[in-house]
Amino acid sequence: MLCTSCSTENANDAKLCRTCSRVLQEGADAKERPPQMRVPAQPEMTTASPEAAAAEVKATAKPALKWGVLLALLIGLASGGGYYGYILYSNEQQAVQAAQTEAAKGALATAQPPATGQVRGTAAGDQRGSAAGTVYRDCDDCPEMVVIAAGTFLMGSKADPVAGSTPADEQPQHAVSIKTFSLGRFEVTQAQWHAVMGTQPSRFEGRTLPVEQVSWEDAQAFVGKLSEKTGKKYRLPSEAEWEYAARAGSQTNYSFGDTENELRRYAWFLGNADHQTHPVGKKVANAFGLHDMHGNVWEWTEDCWNSNYAGAPGDGSAWTAGNCSLRVVRGGSWGSSSRYLRSAFRYGGPTARRYSNDGFRVARTD
Repeated sequence: MLCTSCSTENANDAKLCRTCSRVLQEGADAKERPPQMRVPAQPEMTTASPEAAAAEVKATAKPALKWGVLLALLIGLASGGGYYGYILYSNEQQAVQAAQTEAAKGALATAQPPATGQVRGTAAGDQRGSAAGTVYRDCDDCPEMVVIAAGTFLMGSKADPVAGSTPADEQPQHAVSIKTFSLGRFEVTQAQWHAVMGTQPSRFEGRTLPVEQVSWEDAQAFVGKLSEKTGKKYRLPSEAEWEYAARAGSQTNYSFGDTENELRRYAWFLGNADHQTHPVGKKVANAFGLHDMHGNVWEWTEDCWNSNYAGAPGDGSAWTAGNCSLRVVRGGSWGSSSRYLRSAFRYGGPTARRYSNDGFRVARTD
């Protein structure tokens, strides 16, 4: 009987084709049956620990490899004596150990949990990790936050009696110790503002543009409602926290150095912004992973205005004494010249002021 599938000639009484195992049927009314596909068994998923997974791989691999080693030893002895056989055996033993090591590594890689410090998911309720540089957010439309490690830095500018150009309000330079906290990866956007406040106050409209024309009082209302929404303690950063994050380990005029040559890569300012804000995150981040710490919009901080640092807190907390009708703003904006974008530059703005170059980013502590 001729198989209509593979053209193999089979015995007249054959039920299956001897080549392709297709069902053979006679008669004009016979229906074709598709060849049966053999589905390979799927490996069973396991939730075992990394150590257990590695041990299982070694236990499984060892018997088969052991027989291979013994066979290699016999071949070696038959081929040229003890020394050759010993060398071959040693090589095979090394191969066995290497194979087991690689298999164990594979098992460990499969079973390992995600490494700390990586960008976390954005599902509602996701909690931050403790590793510096971890990026997280507490809800789908919440600001992305970056964990900033604790540290000590010199705040302000060093007096230069020769040049005489260091502003008095940036002195005296003093050491400040900062505790671990989280800071917005970007300035608060108009989309994030609308999700919390339900309004659109900005002059330059766009979902990914920084919200502006918001006062210090408006920013306080935002962090209050965001805290209620998430159950987390959001706030404005202290002035010390802001400068620590802006410097990102540097002691130079800008986070990237003292000269203005690279400023266009890091900031939107008078020299390149075309008199308007720009979407957040388009410029290079600093060493802490924060964008737009120089330029785009001025950023409100928690602190009251003081004309110098005499008596300023050394623990990174907000300075709530002084002229509290003015609050410190930092970072410069799209309308600022380069000198106002320096990490140390500061000035005070009225708490009710709403300018198109004023915005903010949020901080968070547990």
